[in-house]
This record gives sequence, C-alpha cells and structure tokens, in this order.
Amino acid sequence: MSEPLLVQPGDGRAARVFDAVLSIKATAGETVGAYSLVEGTFQPNGFAPLPHVHRAEEEAFYVVDGAFDFRVADATVRGTTGSFLVVPRGTLHGFANAGSSPATLIFIHSPGLDGFFVELAELAASGPRDPAKIRSLMEAWGMEVPANP
Repeated sequence: MSEPLLVQPGDGRAARVFDAVLSIKATAGETVGAYSLVEGTFQPNGFAPLPHVHRAEEEAFYVVDGAFDFRVADATVRGTTGSFLVVPRGTLHGFANAGSSPATLIFIHSPGLDGFFVELAELAASGPRDPAKIRSLMEAWGMEVPANP
C-alpha cells in the first residue's frame, strides 16, 4: 500500500448476500494482500455462513452493533456490541445474528479474502440460497466445510 486509504461512512463496495448487506471497506489489492476488511449487517434468523475452516487465513470479528453467536471449534460464544474475536487459522467457526433486530459486524481476513465475498454476492443474485452451491464456492476459495459440522 503506497497511499493512505480513507473509506467514509456508507462507502465501500456493496455486496448483497441474500438478506445480508456487506460493504467491502479494504481489499487485498489495496493492502498489498495483507488483509481485507468487510462490514456486514445480518438479519435475525437470516443468512449466516456455513461452519468452516480457513487453512490460509486468520479471521477476526468486531461486533459494531447487536449480538452474534460465534461457533468456535465445539463451543458457542456470544459477542455483543464492542466484542472482538480472533479465530486462528485451522479452527472451525461460524456466526449468526443472535438478536431480534439487524446486527452489524466487521470481519477481517489476513491475508485478504474479499474476492470470495464478491463471488458470493454474485451467487446470491443468481437464485435462492443453496447450501451445496455455497459450500462449493467456499471450497473453491480454500475453505473446508465439514459435512457434519
């Protein structure tokens, strides 16, 4: 990265993933591959990622507003506004909005993984939620998705 990057509120590349609204704030290209940062607003009982494992990326989460249940290995922990969670590579994880209203989360992948969210938004725009197609896309991006998480 040779120039500072300032992303104002409401800016970023929009990516709608079923009923979740994502905003890609920093891409791997903008950070010379070091990380990507995405802000997402998730609906109660709405879209949530399949439990998965990253072999090449660390993932961190910051709860901006609301509450999320995070699956980390065999445990579930609740993060509320202001909570921060780091999931080391190789750890099974997932998350879902734990409240009764929309909740917002920032997630960071190191190295960057923003291209996955662009493709996931394209998949979401092509039709109804299909876990088999989502799993296939996740696996194409190097994530392991257990058959019986």
